Order: sequence, then structure tokens, then C-alpha cells
Amino acid sequence: MIAEVIAGLFPALDDLRLAEIHGDLAEGPMSIIAQKLKAGLEKFGLTIVGEKGEEFDPHIHEALMQLPSPDVTTQVVADVIQPGYKLGERLLRAAKVAVSVPAEN
Repeated sequence: MIAEVIAGLFPALDDLRLAEIHGDLAEGPMSIIAQKLKAGLEKFGLTIVGEKGEEFDPHIHEALMQLPSPDVTTQVVADVIQPGYKLGERLLRAAKVAVSVPAEN
């Protein structure tokens, strides 16, 4: 039941993330609301999945594109397009990512 309610909030969480990236939550009442919402969800065990630079894991990441790179030897998250979420150990949504893959020589 909690997972269904949290999943229903994903669109709002996505919008808050984009607003934060664009600097719209640097100050003001919306930043306080966003902090309270995040803190409330964290109390239920919600964690964000998917960070730039971490090793690609098909169990928690959904690769939307692959970017050949001579700088990597394993598949690495190059960019997070949409974060994923876990509730405890349960994956609610996989992170949508761009993945750097070893370039073929």
C-alpha cells in the first residue's frame, strides 16, 4: 500500500528534481516543501537509485543509450535521465540512464 502511494508521487518527485537541477529550489517556500516531502518519504525507507559514475547494474538501471568511451573498462552510468527509487530492498522504479561502455579498438 505504501509503495503504491509513493509510486503515485513519482511525477511530483521528478518535477522537484528538475526544479532543483535548474536552481529553482535554491531558496524560498518551495525549497522547504521539497525538503519536507523528501524527509517524509525517507522515513518510510525510500531511497534514490542511480548516480552518475556508478557501475551499471541491469537490476536497478534501465539503459536508454550507450555511449562508447575509451575512458572506461566496464559499463558505467554516464548520466541519470530519471532517477529510480527503492523502498527498503524493493525496487519501485529502475533508474533511466545513459551508459558509458568500453570503446572497441
